[in-house]
Amino acid sequence: MPDNQSLSFTATLLVNGYPLTILGEATEGAINVRHPDPSLETIDVTQALGVLTTPDEAWNDAREAAHVDFHLTGDVMPTLFYFRHTDEGYRLYIRGGAHAGQGVFKSKYGVATVSPIEDVDPTPWQIRYSHNNQPVTLADMEIDFSVICLECSASAKTLATELIAEGEGAYLITHRSRPATSLRLNIQERGVDWARG
Repeated sequence: MPDNQSLSFTATLLVNGYPLTILGEATEGAINVRHPDPSLETIDVTQALGVLTTPDEAWNDAREAAHVDFHLTGDVMPTLFYFRHTDEGYRLYIRGGAHAGQGVFKSKYGVATVSPIEDVDPTPWQIRYSHNNQPVTLADMEIDFSVICLECSASAKTLATELIAEGEGAYLITHRSRPATSLRLNIQERGVDWARG
């Protein structure tokens, strides 16, 4: 029977062909956007997982309309995730870059956010195939890419896309009543040890 290490792996993720990244790694300035809850004003998604279109000029209309006030600092590179298998699901960690060693947590508003690991392990997620919603582990993935969605193990809510401005970008947030966002999973290495940096 496979153990946790043999079911763990590194991978990048794409949303509609755009690399999933930590939004603040590609921008200058905080990313404050309208909160999805109309009763609240704004939410800071600088540390959230999401996608941004490039180049920076693509955001000029959004800045002029006062939807955003940040600038892109260059090309948006995909984040390398470490998917650590546990009995509760996969816990996601960041490999490389300024956030290396940090984990992916579901914030109190349901946003997939990257932050340092302190007293609590990162949020566990179930990997499900997008086309049939069946739960899968690395053992089920015979080839190195799949189209998946991520479901919070505790709440059973899937990650969905919340648009930034008029759709020039987006961040991921758990949502029960919205369709799950399809993520292209590109496996980089299988059977990766947790202790390896």
